[in-house]
Amino acid sequence: MSNEDRIITRIKELITLRPKDEAGIVADGYETQDVGIRCYHYDVIGPEGLYSGYWTDKDDIPENENQIALEILSSEDCTTYFEELPLDELESILGMLES
Repeated sequence: MSNEDRIITRIKELITLRPKDEAGIVADGYETQDVGIRCYHYDVIGPEGLYSGYWTDKDDIPENENQIALEILSSEDCTTYFEELPLDELESILGMLES
C-alpha cells in the first residue's frame, strides 16, 4: 500500500467517525465576481473528496461552517476525489481532520 493510499484510508476513517451533523469540514472560502455577479465559494472536505458550492447572495449563506458543509454535501457532487489529489494536499487534509 502506498503512502497516498494509507493517508486516504486514514482520512476516510476520520470522516466516518465524525458526528452526522459534522459530516464535512469547510476547507476554504473565497469571494469572486463573475460577469458582475458576486459569488461566495466554499470547498468542503467530504466522504469521497472535495466538494464545492457557492452562493450569490451573502444573506443566504448559513451562519456556521457545519451548516455550510451539510448544504454543500447534500446538494453537490464530489468535484475532486481523494485519489486525484497530490500527496501534499492529502497531507494537508489529514492535518485538518486530525486537529
